[in-house]
Amino acid sequence: FPTSAEADANDTSSAVRVADDINASGSGGALSQAYEFPTVAAMTANAIVFPAGKVLQLLDRGASFLFTIGGSPDGHSILNAGNGNTAVIVKQGKMYVEMFGVNQTNSIAVNTASYNAAFVFMAGAVIYQQNKRYTYSGTYAGDVNLCGDQRPTVNVGRSALENGSILEGTTNFSGDNVYLCNIGVDHGIDAFPSVAADAVKASASPYNSGRLCVLHGVVGLGRNDTDSFHAILVEGYEQAWVTECVGVRNQFCGAIKSRNVEVDGFRAIEGQNLLIIKSDTGVAAGSAANVNVSNFTGDGSVNTTHGLRVLSDNAQLQRLNISNVNIANSDRCVTLESATALNEVNLSNINGAEIRLFGIVTSGSIFNVNINGGNIVELGDYAAQFLSGSAVSISNF
Repeated sequence: FPTSAEADANDTSSAVRVADDINASGSGGALSQAYEFPTVAAMTANAIVFPAGKVLQLLDRGASFLFTIGGSPDGHSILNAGNGNTAVIVKQGKMYVEMFGVNQTNSIAVNTASYNAAFVFMAGAVIYQQNKRYTYSGTYAGDVNLCGDQRPTVNVGRSALENGSILEGTTNFSGDNVYLCNIGVDHGIDAFPSVAADAVKASASPYNSGRLCVLHGVVGLGRNDTDSFHAILVEGYEQAWVTECVGVRNQFCGAIKSRNVEVDGFRAIEGQNLLIIKSDTGVAAGSAANVNVSNFTGDGSVNTTHGLRVLSDNAQLQRLNISNVNIANSDRCVTLESATALNEVNLSNINGAEIRLFGIVTSGSIFNVNINGGNIVELGDYAAQFLSGSAVSISNF
């Protein structure tokens, strides 16, 4: 993919002529050879008449387009080719969002429209993003399949993401199928000193209508742990995989409200709730069942009230298997609570340090809970608190 140095974005000159491609009359010549323009502006300003179907190479986009007689340009996948004609993008090898006009000089509105145009064009097929930061903020209701060239990291101050493929803003993907890989969404305090919002949000609409959500190597960053939003939220999906992801700050570092879920290798940093598995109904909700969580690490702060929290709110939650949990610096290590019904929960190898209040807390209508193996050190008050309505079996704890 060409860099900005390889294609001068300010060059509005006529097209680069390819040998033997232009005939004596100045028309576009045969279809056998592609014709190069350094920029979109140069193509728009050109006066050459190309034959329909001529391949035009745009160096600033790093993409091939087909010349089309007439048409309505959208600025993304259909461009103004001059003289009332258009050029339509061609699917070619590895497609990037930059081919649709995403760049670092655009406004957030223009970049959001370019991303969404790329999603529409790809129709669920994977599209990639370079190891760069671009602005994005919006809702998209179709299928999304976005993969970055490099997973970003959180800076030392936990105020921004760096060194990777980053969307600066917030995402709200509500379609049937959502795939995100090696992507970071930065809504940190450096970029947003006064505005709170979700970072990574996959929220199927209508309720429980999503088919599949896959997040791998995704990093979500919020502003601070007092904002009532999520670093990573997955709700309303029939199946979900959340693997090797990191949620940082906001009130909820990670929130899962879906069925048939695999969460593996999730790390949560400095939220009031490090990871919550919740079942609820209504708008912006999702029921939860058949959830497996393994290898979860939570690093709290002085404001962290819950490490791992399981909540049956106004919908039943059942069949959870949770193993290899390590939580530090929280009021509570593991909390199981139910306002409706929580059933069939297996916990194993639960470990906590610097737990200020309780190691394990249960409350409400809870049945068939088995806790096998764990170690809570540097405990402030009680290893466990089992309130009325709880049926719990404990061993090796």
